[in-house]
Amino acid sequence: MISEASSRGGVYRESWVDQAKWDKWAKKGYLKKDGGKGQSAGSSAVVDVRDTVPAAKYDLPVTMDKPFHQPHLENFFDAIRNKTGLNCPAEIGYETAVTVLKVNEAVQAGRKLDFKPDEFKV
Repeated sequence: MISEASSRGGVYRESWVDQAKWDKWAKKGYLKKDGGKGQSAGSSAVVDVRDTVPAAKYDLPVTMDKPFHQPHLENFFDAIRNKTGLNCPAEIGYETAVTVLKVNEAVQAGRKLDFKPDEFKV
């Protein structure tokens, strides 16, 4: 799960993935191993469907000391002032908003709703 609030985010290594593959990224500083220990299923592991083995958690070593929406606003104003590119083009932002609003509508209706291609056009 990734959140703009760094304390609420993390990535998890599945037990079947070799820990060494993740450790190399931790050594490079891209990941930070959380204190929690994941468990791997050994060759003599017995499956118990009543309890899920917790996955090893890794934190992303990035913190943000600004209000959550400030980087978006800074990027927007930089694009206007300096003609730099937007991190998220307006078309993608619109498609994302349409998707989120449709999901909210489906939850409120309590049923599956289908997307129509014309809903993604301005």
